[in-house]
Amino acid sequence: MKKGLKRKFRKKNFQKTRSYQGEYSFRSDRTKTFWKGVCLGDAFSVNHDVQQRLRAQRMFYTTCHQAQKFAAGIALDGLPHDYRPAIQPQLGPCYTNSPANLAVRAAIGLTAFLEFKHWAGDRLLTVHLKDYLENPAEHDDLWVDAASYKQLAQIVTEKVQTRLLLTDLSRYKDLSAIEIYRLFGASQQDLRFASVPEILEAVILYGDVLPDWKALRLHPVTEILIAKVEAVSAAYLLRLPTAKAHRLVELGRNWVFGICRALAPHLPVPDEQENDAKPSETARLHAEGTGWLPRYRKETKPLDLKGRIPPIDEPRAPTLFAPKSAIQQILAEVASPLRTAASGAAKDDGREPSEEVKKALDIIKQFNETLNLSNGQRQGWEDMRSEIVERSLKNSSFAKGPIEGNPTEGHCVNVPLGIGHDVSGEIFDRPVELSSNDFLYRELIHEAEPITQSLKRILYTNVEQIAQTQRICPSGTLDPMRMAMGLFSEAIFKRYRIVEKPDRRGRPVLLIACDGSGSLNRDQMAMLKTMTCAWLDATAKSRIEVLAGLYHSGQIHKNKYGPLVQWMYHPHKTPAVSRQDAARALVSLPDSGTGSQSDAISLAYMLEEAKKIAKGRVVYLVLMTDCVWNKSLRTEMSGIEEVYTFFQATYQEMEDKLHTTLVALGVEKETGFEDLLDKVIQFSHPELSDYIAAADRITRFVAGCIREQRRHTAPRTVG
Repeated sequence: MKKGLKRKFRKKNFQKTRSYQGEYSFRSDRTKTFWKGVCLGDAFSVNHDVQQRLRAQRMFYTTCHQAQKFAAGIALDGLPHDYRPAIQPQLGPCYTNSPANLAVRAAIGLTAFLEFKHWAGDRLLTVHLKDYLENPAEHDDLWVDAASYKQLAQIVTEKVQTRLLLTDLSRYKDLSAIEIYRLFGASQQDLRFASVPEILEAVILYGDVLPDWKALRLHPVTEILIAKVEAVSAAYLLRLPTAKAHRLVELGRNWVFGICRALAPHLPVPDEQENDAKPSETARLHAEGTGWLPRYRKETKPLDLKGRIPPIDEPRAPTLFAPKSAIQQILAEVASPLRTAASGAAKDDGREPSEEVKKALDIIKQFNETLNLSNGQRQGWEDMRSEIVERSLKNSSFAKGPIEGNPTEGHCVNVPLGIGHDVSGEIFDRPVELSSNDFLYRELIHEAEPITQSLKRILYTNVEQIAQTQRICPSGTLDPMRMAMGLFSEAIFKRYRIVEKPDRRGRPVLLIACDGSGSLNRDQMAMLKTMTCAWLDATAKSRIEVLAGLYHSGQIHKNKYGPLVQWMYHPHKTPAVSRQDAARALVSLPDSGTGSQSDAISLAYMLEEAKKIAKGRVVYLVLMTDCVWNKSLRTEMSGIEEVYTFFQATYQEMEDKLHTTLVALGVEKETGFEDLLDKVIQFSHPELSDYIAAADRITRFVAGCIREQRRHTAPRTVG
């Protein structure tokens, strides 16, 4: 009895576990994360490992999608069943020096605000003032330059519209993160008021949270402009908290009219009305208390390099619009005569400009690029530094930031082509966002069900190497059974052989590579999604490691495009908790292909990722494409030659550890890979929309795989 109780209540020995293995291993022991959990602030923190960040990122994207759905439901008066978010999650605040927990919620608030603004339609103030913004100077009957007044009216309307939307959306409990982003935007203000748009933004958007400007050391012109905008806005800011939603547009219209009329006396006058009898610009800027108002003038004269440059520590007068860099103005002045000479020569006699003019323009262009990179930021490769992200967010508040979607990483890939050396290339990858549309998710699972049932019969076997001991049986009168009793070394009567045999309990790696380029139409893309979903669902309860990725070209950073791999499922890079959950990423993909693919580079990178996880095990590659191969390397080969040579070199390197199945979508002729790859499955254009016929084709493919596996089940000696 006592032994039974001791056995029941004895202390268990818990084994130490590893979160990741191999190259992705970051820690080996349990940490406080197991009992403390994760929060939204851990989503993009570099102080935590990959596993913790992925759990937090899943929470972040789920919360972000919920906020987007709520904002879109308000804008559309109800959410349609086929709703898809129009705005990618804005990650700019997460890569600044702001506290992580607040920055993540600010990113959610910015995303929800932009989602509402996208679907708002007639609720926007710019729609109601469309006729007024066509020619506001004529509408107000003012003696000002029409172009300058129109630009100012558009800026004022945009700022007032943003404040009205903030007021309306902040009243909803589920959109409280929008107010957090407004506070985040206020923290990015430097209170230098370098231009009139900065003054408008500070007073209209952040006037109730920023410190009193009267305690700051400002230029007299800045003080005059702030006082005027503040005097007009004070009454409207008091009415905002209690104003009804349907009265906000009327309130904003009067607000825009009041600010524009208040700033009109400071705008440039029409060109035909100007005369030289007015005071100089320096006298106007420093005039104070004489009853005269400072007025801006149009910048029609070239830059005066001999003029007075005010000291850095003194306040400066704000520019009318966004200030231009002095270096850019100097370069423009220097390059202007050269461009005029070049264009004049081309018009006169059709000659090309001289080599001296071309060389001078190239030098100016290179010098301009050098100045842009002089801050140590390489736009093409490195991630943006935090201060550059903050500056970008400050200059474009309540607009799309420089970082959106998912974090993108760059990689250098070596592509073996069997020509004596490897050809290298650059590629980027990022995970696909998980869709929150349950209707489209269930519909995709239902369409893929016939193919899923067929694929579940495939047995992906792994090759196991076993060391077997064999006895030497000599010929002659010596009894081999009694050799072990003699005084001989074991090497005399023992030998070892390495035998390969299929291991049904092994864990091979299944890599699903999908071509997502613009050459795929809607039917081909629908079949690609269905088959990928079927493969993910069929292997959900197996021990097989699965990777699924879509390769094409897309936006890497702001104004930069390149080869891109988007992972639908990756054990270490995607936030999906299971393979069935990874099917939600397929719903987020577009209905047809986009961009242009880089086949050889993309396949080489995805296969390298599979080999890292396989660690010597067998890799099964399923390549789904329309067989329109694209040239991606600087070689004399065509696109199909690059892919064919890549597979030849890879088969030689991996020997029997790679098995490739090519699924040709919408292809009726031979692909050219029948003699090289293991299997080629072709779907004609009529079969792309018939999932039952596709299931029959997959069934025959599965039967062929089973027969081939039975043929190779006999053990084979390799050493």
